[in-house]
Amino acid sequence: MDRPQFEIDAACVQDALAFLAPLMEHAVHAPAVGQSGVLYAVVMNPARHPGSASFEDAVLFEQACGKPRAAWDADYAAYARKKARVSWSTGMDSGAARTAGAWRELGHEAPLPGGMVVHGIVVAVSGALPEYDEVLAGVIALGARAQAKLKAGAS
Repeated sequence: MDRPQFEIDAACVQDALAFLAPLMEHAVHAPAVGQSGVLYAVVMNPARHPGSASFEDAVLFEQACGKPRAAWDADYAAYARKKARVSWSTGMDSGAARTAGAWRELGHEAPLPGGMVVHGIVVAVSGALPEYDEVLAGVIALGARAQAKLKAGAS
């Protein structure tokens, strides 16, 4: 997995999500994107690697959008965390066929899309259709990368 060239911290992710808030709000309410009314995102710390950090220590940021948790029809946080764990531990998008072994270890028969690795940044989203989970995870990763580049004064 490629490592990001810029330091990404929780502030970068928060700034990216603030910038992307209109997209996320639209997505959580658009039936074509998904019907859960929930989006849950997990962003991993690119400076923490499997073998040198636990998964829990490597989680940089988590955020829910949409319905209050008590109204969820499924545990979207758990799904997003599993997708993030698979992508973080394998260095691949969670829906890739080659991640099947990692998914079996978590008790799933088939890979679940929605965990993305973009420029070494792992982000997972759950709550939308799988195709949109991937889109939203990718956009969050690119937004965090943009914020880190701006913070570093690079372009």
